[in-house]
Amino acid sequence: MTEIVEVLNTLAANSPETGAVAAGGIALSKVLGPSVTAVGRALGDFTDWRMRNLLKLSEKTQARETLGEGEVHPRVAQQILSEASWSEDDVAQEYFAGMLIGSRNLRGSEMDTAYFARVTAGLTAVQLRLHHMVYEAVSRLGTGNELRTRLGAKQVQMYFPMSVLPPVFGLPMRELGLVGRAAAVLEREDLIGEYVFDPSDDLTVLKGWFPQAREPGLALNVTGFGAQAFLMAYGVNETNSNALLSMRLPHVATEMPRADEVVYGPTVRNAPSASADA
Repeated sequence: MTEIVEVLNTLAANSPETGAVAAGGIALSKVLGPSVTAVGRALGDFTDWRMRNLLKLSEKTQARETLGEGEVHPRVAQQILSEASWSEDDVAQEYFAGMLIGSRNLRGSEMDTAYFARVTAGLTAVQLRLHHMVYEAVSRLGTGNELRTRLGAKQVQMYFPMSVLPPVFGLPMRELGLVGRAAAVLEREDLIGEYVFDPSDDLTVLKGWFPQAREPGLALNVTGFGAQAFLMAYGVNETNSNALLSMRLPHVATEMPRADEVVYGPTVRNAPSASADA
């Protein structure tokens, strides 16, 4: 039994879910491959709180339909495990689980998923939910779009009415200003393109960007990098962003954020260059 499984199972020894944790630890060991030996000793320096977050990552990994082939490069494994150990959020843990699986390759070579891990680690729960909400909608509705170029991705414009946002983020209407702030962060990280978030009843700015808007809400463009980050969350390491448009989202343990209503529309050529924020 590898060191990581031993550490996880020792921590879970008094847990009623020990069996599930053991299975998750074995799954995590299988995903990591030989690099588990290289990073295993480093786990001994983690606090119980961080190790419990890795237990959660183990469970998310175990629930995946496939663990892929090959192994994860030690540097990538260390980066993802370290970042995942700081996060309690279920959606973030699903992203990290997908990155581990997507990092596997037959040569065990270093890949760019360590960068995706750093980006994910820097996002809050609201920001991750916004990212998932946007690209889950693209995966459902974006057939025929072109995401491989910045110009093509910019044509993918969508509008989310304010009334559909509270259940996605678990926030009351009065706190939805956090969604506007989250959009600003995602735009800075190139995870979405230009956006307008306008919670006011005056729809002048919002309608100037998305004429079909009928109530306050969020309108935005997407990016190829944002699509690739979404694919990575599901364990798909694909440089062709268009893969998002034909993929079947695999089963995961967490109920992931999804908007019940989203409107696709034509790109407005005179969209503002500066985002309107709350």
